[in-house]
Amino acid sequence: MIFVSSSDNYLYAFTADDSLRWKYKFAGIIDQWPAVGRDGTVYFSSGDSFLYAVNPDGSLKWRYGPDTVVGPPSPSVGEDGTIYVGTQNRELAAFNPDGTLKWSLPLDDGFIHASPAIGKDGTIYIGSENFFLYAVNLDGTLKWRFPTGRHIYDAAVIGSDGCIYVPSDDQYMYAINPDGSQRWKFPYGDPNSQTAEGRATATTPVIGGDGTLYFGTSNGSLTFGNVCGYLYALAPERTSGIQSDSTSFMIEKPYPNPFNPSTTIAFSLKAPSQVKIAVYSINGQKIADLTNKTLGAGRHSVVFDGSKYASGVYFYRFESNAGIKTGKMLLVK
Repeated sequence: MIFVSSSDNYLYAFTADDSLRWKYKFAGIIDQWPAVGRDGTVYFSSGDSFLYAVNPDGSLKWRYGPDTVVGPPSPSVGEDGTIYVGTQNRELAAFNPDGTLKWSLPLDDGFIHASPAIGKDGTIYIGSENFFLYAVNLDGTLKWRFPTGRHIYDAAVIGSDGCIYVPSDDQYMYAINPDGSQRWKFPYGDPNSQTAEGRATATTPVIGGDGTLYFGTSNGSLTFGNVCGYLYALAPERTSGIQSDSTSFMIEKPYPNPFNPSTTIAFSLKAPSQVKIAVYSINGQKIADLTNKTLGAGRHSVVFDGSKYASGVYFYRFESNAGIKTGKMLLVK
């Protein structure tokens, strides 16, 4: 079955031979794609702030809202039938197959435009306007969050090795390891441009059978009549043209780690740079600024003192002129 949404507020179901099987009219505008469960149920978010479940025969199974204010992102369906969708309440919501709310997780006051991506282990990945990509456990608790330089408008995709790929409006395609650390980032536009005609936007990437990462871009703005675009293919074994953190700086693993009560984060710069290092809790709250100043080329270090904090996982965020790096630390008392 082929499902197509239209500006006339209908969801159409076609057979493979182009015959119309059924159509279902929604009360609101439909500008996203549906998700289909293993039993053939079609899930859709609509401009009327409801999440819809439509049976394979085109009849309504259930709808949820508008108190959760679902949409506009498309939902995703997990292996167990759980439906995940971003809400206009700036939350990631999980619904049971019967239409009841399973849980919801606030995402730091950031609007959500992208659909969730689901890993093989059930981890849910979703980006928002507040610059972060979130990794959420099956029970609705936060696993980690990764900071990019600007808004995330597109869905992430996941490689066979668990690597997460997501474009950001800072003009970089990010590759993020399953533990939330950055693997590399690839520039697809001018990160320093502040004008509409100078910036580029990227599509949600796709991964080929051989692991090649494909994504398209558009440069400029329709307002300026200056639109052009490119199709990128990044081979999995290639690093040419990819900016990893080691090209202009190198960060050593915190030592000791696990630690009590303090640990040292050492790093080396190939050129002078403004450096910011902050520490975040597992809930994404910034708890400490370790440095925020211009440093010269060479090796440097900062110390995080965890004596006044509880045992648990903490994340450091390193930011320089060359890029961003995050890492995990474990405080054990």
